[in-house]
Order: sequence, then structure tokens, then C-alpha cells
Amino acid sequence: MAAHLRHAGAGLTLAGASHAPLLSILFTAGSACAYGLLADFSDFLFGFWGTAALILLPMLVLLAWLVLRVAPEFGKWLALQLLLFGVVYPSVAGLDADRQTLYFNLCALTFLALAAWQLAGWFSRDRAGQKTSDSGGTGADRRKAAE
Repeated sequence: MAAHLRHAGAGLTLAGASHAPLLSILFTAGSACAYGLLADFSDFLFGFWGTAALILLPMLVLLAWLVLRVAPEFGKWLALQLLLFGVVYPSVAGLDADRQTLYFNLCALTFLALAAWQLAGWFSRDRAGQKTSDSGGTGADRRKAAE
């Protein structure tokens, strides 16, 4: 069961973050909260763009900074994806309704490319670990085993 839980937040797990499922929930809830505040305050306080600049963008930048802190290997790429999917895609798709599917497909392609890159790195590290363990360890380990 522990192995299953480790792989629940695959992007964060492959990036080397511990407690990936919990962090995935945190980032999802944080993004939803940012958009909820945008919906609440844009109608009567600052308008859409003012609220986006004062509330949504700082919250998503904070979440991107947290991704950089918790995912040491691929953190910058995950943070870029968070900003791409959280800010850029909704803004561009909202401004250009005729090409919404194009922007969605470009974001999906970006997501798939990063996921494939992470998986390739993960599998190559896993194979390198298997080769090391299959070879019997270091020379000192083999000498101790022979004694």
C-alpha cells in the first residue's frame, strides 16, 4: 500500500517530493481558492483584471514558489506548468474564444512532454540502480562477502 500512495501524486513523486499526494491536494485546493477569490471579488471590488493582479497572480506565484521548494529535481518545470495552466491558458482562452481548443491542446502537449521527460528520467535512474545492485555492489562489498 505504501508504494501505491507514493505514486498517487506522480508529477511530484517523480520530481522527488515527499508526501506527494498531500502536496497535490494542497496545490489543488490553493488554486481553487485563488479562483474562488477571483470570482468573489471581481464583481464588486477591483474588477476582473484588478482582482487577477492583486489576488490570483500572487497566490499562484506563491504556489509556484512552494513547488520549487518541495520538488528539487523538476520544480521549475512543475512551477512553469502551474503558471501556464493556472494563468496563461485561462487568460488567453478567455480573450480568444475562437482558438480555445488550440490553447487547450498546446497545454496538453506541454503536460504530456513534461510527464514523458519525468518518466524517462525516473526509469533511467531506476535501471541504473538495478545495474548497480545486480553487479554485486562495490569492490569493497564483494571483498567483505568473500571473507
